[in-house]
Amino acid sequence: MNNENNQSNFQNVNNVNPNIAPNVNASNPTPVSPVVQNGISQPTPVDPVIQNSIPQPTVAAPMQNATLQNVQNQVPTNSGAVPAPNNQPSSDYVPPSKGKVFFMFFFFALLIGFVEFLPNITEMIHKYQSGENQKPVEKIVDGKLTCTLEKSNDNFDFNYTAIFTYSNNKLERLSLTTITKGDISKDANQLDELANKCSLLEKSVEDIDEVTIRCNYTDGELEEKQSFSLGSLDYKKLDSAFSEAGGTVPNYQYGDSIDSIEKEMNASGYTCNRSAK
Repeated sequence: MNNENNQSNFQNVNNVNPNIAPNVNASNPTPVSPVVQNGISQPTPVDPVIQNSIPQPTVAAPMQNATLQNVQNQVPTNSGAVPAPNNQPSSDYVPPSKGKVFFMFFFFALLIGFVEFLPNITEMIHKYQSGENQKPVEKIVDGKLTCTLEKSNDNFDFNYTAIFTYSNNKLERLSLTTITKGDISKDANQLDELANKCSLLEKSVEDIDEVTIRCNYTDGELEEKQSFSLGSLDYKKLDSAFSEAGGTVPNYQYGDSIDSIEKEMNASGYTCNRSAK
């Protein structure tokens, strides 16, 4: 009988639900009082003491620390050269020289002065273009008009000088000088012919008081000088004398405008200048 009870007890123990895990605190075991049944000590079931032995989950550190650590690891170190800020000069900056600074200030000062005085400058330019600032050239109404010209051909060099004496811009006297130069050996014959013609013309006017002709012939050069006092000159007598000697009467009359004569002489290539008597 006892054996059957024991077997029944062992069967009850073995039929414990395996899905229910015993909650036994290994560190604090609960004592069990033995129970004697039928001469066999049986353990008395004791209500299990539940303690807060459930392991608490370990809370992970916030991700911010890990992210901050990653960012710090990505920041480049200052092992290399650090670029200079934009508002500070770099080590390669070279300041402008004193000469450039002075020239810059001088240019701006000049520009300001030009703008300030621009109206006056414009007025001065206008006056200069219109001729207001030019002093009027005073024409000499009583004096001499001297005109010169140099010419050459294959054989001779010619030097012409014409002097017009005038009063109140009216012609009164005329002096013509011609110098002919040539080679003393090659052009001797032609120079001789010119000298003989000058001598004939000089003789043809000997009886005309208002006309004087002088010939000066040296080696390789002939100078012929004619003077006319136009106020009382008899032009008919002059034409006759020149025609016999083969000369040409100057085409000027007493009282001709000296301004017109000056203009004609300049147009013929002469260079003319006025001077006082």
